[in-house]
Amino acid sequence: MTDRLLLNAQNDLHSKPDGNLSSTCTAVGTCGVVEPAASFIAHVGGRAEAIYVGAEEPANSDSFTECRLGKAGEVLPDLLGQNCAS
Repeated sequence: MTDRLLLNAQNDLHSKPDGNLSSTCTAVGTCGVVEPAASFIAHVGGRAEAIYVGAEEPANSDSFTECRLGKAGEVLPDLLGQNCAS
């Protein structure tokens, strides 16, 4: 099941009609150990900015471009407002 979810996610990353990939991938509240979320961010690496939002640093923090620590309800509005404005 996990492999199929990752494959579907990878296919989605490559299926944009203009050939460009998403510019940002945001993971919220994952510990970086539980699959498939733990592996998914590694597959995104280099193809999109990878941002983590959560209360504690995830085990796979080195896979992220940026880690924003705090409560998602407090961090996300600022993050999404920033990304939507650009």
